[in-house]
Amino acid sequence: MKNFRFVLFTLFTLGGFAPAADLPPLDLFRDKEVVETFASIPVQESGRIKPLENVASYRLLRFRARRSIWLTENGEMDGKPLIDPATQKPIVKEGSTPEKPAPVKLGPVEWMLMSWFRPDIGRIVPLFKVDNSSAITELGLEAKAKRDQYSYAEIEPARKKMIDKRKLYVEIPAKKQTPEQRMIVQLASSFLDYEMTLEHFDFARRPVGDKPEKLPAEVKIPVRLSQSLNTLTKALHSGGTEADFPWFNDLFRSALGGMMTGNATQQFRIFPPAPGPDNVWSGPGEMIFDAIQTGKEVPANQLAWLAVYEDVPLALPDAAKFKAASKALLTKIQEAAKMRGEGQYVALERHYIRADYFFYAQWIFLAGLVFAVLAVIPSSQMLTRIAYGFICIGLFLSLVGTILGGIWANYSWGRFWGWDPKENGALMIVLMCLIILHARLGGFIREAGLHASNLILGCIVIFSWFGVNQLGVGLHAYGFTEGIWPKIYGYWLVQTILLIVGLAAVKLSAGAKNDAFAWLWNLIGPKLILLAKAAAWLLLSSATILAVTGVIIRCIIMQRPPITTLYETILFIGASSALLGLIAEVVTRRGIGLLITGVAGTACMLLSIQFEASEAADTMQQLQAVLITNFWLSTHVPLINLGYAACMIAALISQAYFFFKLISAFLSMLGLWRPSKAPTEKASSPLPEGPADAPSPAH
Repeated sequence: MKNFRFVLFTLFTLGGFAPAADLPPLDLFRDKEVVETFASIPVQESGRIKPLENVASYRLLRFRARRSIWLTENGEMDGKPLIDPATQKPIVKEGSTPEKPAPVKLGPVEWMLMSWFRPDIGRIVPLFKVDNSSAITELGLEAKAKRDQYSYAEIEPARKKMIDKRKLYVEIPAKKQTPEQRMIVQLASSFLDYEMTLEHFDFARRPVGDKPEKLPAEVKIPVRLSQSLNTLTKALHSGGTEADFPWFNDLFRSALGGMMTGNATQQFRIFPPAPGPDNVWSGPGEMIFDAIQTGKEVPANQLAWLAVYEDVPLALPDAAKFKAASKALLTKIQEAAKMRGEGQYVALERHYIRADYFFYAQWIFLAGLVFAVLAVIPSSQMLTRIAYGFICIGLFLSLVGTILGGIWANYSWGRFWGWDPKENGALMIVLMCLIILHARLGGFIREAGLHASNLILGCIVIFSWFGVNQLGVGLHAYGFTEGIWPKIYGYWLVQTILLIVGLAAVKLSAGAKNDAFAWLWNLIGPKLILLAKAAAWLLLSSATILAVTGVIIRCIIMQRPPITTLYETILFIGASSALLGLIAEVVTRRGIGLLITGVAGTACMLLSIQFEASEAADTMQQLQAVLITNFWLSTHVPLINLGYAACMIAALISQAYFFFKLISAFLSMLGLWRPSKAPTEKASSPLPEGPADAPSPAH
């Protein structure tokens, strides 16, 4: 139609819900059988087949920054239960008493079903997390706390103003937006997406409004689009003005609700195509939208899908019919997907979501780290020897990985080396490793000098891993997360302080035969150490198994190597570093390998969870720039990340070295420990010292 764009704008600046009749009880959508059925439905989003549970989980995470929600006035467990608009009774668990009301908690699928089939409750649930109350004030609304949660109904009065401001603010580069502007842009996007979620089944409940007028004579009341869509769109394209089609706005809104998002790549696609070359599924929103826009007749097989999907909401409020219609939909989609050879990993992905491998691995790693710290009696020579070994490993893997990356770049971009920031970062790591090893072999640095150099190496690795992604130039500028630079600067500052203070502590303890930690633990006794070491082994090996299993399952689901996105890189680094630490412990049996496993595992699991929460998007999507079918890339990325991980482990060991030196100096200053002097004769060095005429080693 001529006024298509104008109507689209009008629809996005008008809101409203029709009162629903015969509303079903909320408990129906908490029924285990119903939740299991809908959670298992395969859908296509962003080009990937996934369970509906995945879609619901990340939608809720994006809106609320959590994967669950309490039906209370403040959205928390300790809040006052919400009042059901239909029954005017508090929404509480069965068995609750007025004196002790037990609020209801919804998981992702339960929340999605509530939003679809009880939008009256969905409107009053505190769903949107707002971290800046100034944004709420700017919209002319009454702000709560500095960081709080707001419901759809609370934001709705400022809907038009918020959307108008969003149109202005999205034109401002993200780096130049104020915190309030960023918050309004984010809130507006979430608000509109949730509005479409609430209206998702309007195409079945009220596709042309509650009291449609001037419908084509062939259209029967109540209107079912599976029977009348072609007739309605034919009438739209036969000529006339907007006044001739008063039901058009409602029809168009039902199309938008069927899409469930304004993001074209994340449209809700639930209907598999017939077996053939077409890999894109369709959905109710896209089907209706395309019919309205083009006027082309919708094929009968597509209308058959729409009919099956319509049956689900139209079966309400009868619980038995609703369950039967839901199961029929699930069976039809599963069979169609199976005929196409798709959806075979949906059940495995549901297991992966519910098992939450990395969340549990994080806490087990942390507990294991505590016991690993209790079990370690470090010595300077042992720390130095292990750090030296990891530098050698890091050099080999980083060099080979960089060369393989160049081969892949030659295939993909037509040049082996382009001085891209990421390439330069990899080169800096290789050169720093070579400098450290040659300086050590040449006798220019010894124990303290080696560890000081490792701290510098760690700073370079952090820059190459994360910093170059923020430069905004080159073929590797993925972006990662907002605000990463302050964290990088903070890490560099901490390492600089540790380097300066640590070298001073080394100077104070020069010539000591023993160190404070060995002295302290000798007082406690070896039995406690053995018990702590056994507990550390049990916990850290269990956590490593969980992490590795999670990575393997992701590879099976995605049918590609473990590293093609930054989130996967974090997981791969954590799992591989933990595994390397355990292997090192088997070889050395000194406890340092357990420390490495605990630190690396805890840090990477925690970082991955925070990254997932900040991105609030499906972590199994792949970067378009990555050619996962290329052998050189598939080997380059894991190898170079393993090399980076080995270098970071060397840096972590050096951090421990200076930490122990600081503890020794501190205890010595307090008079709690006195180091005994080493013999005057030259002691054997754990590493090559270089030629006799080499310059004096630096500390």
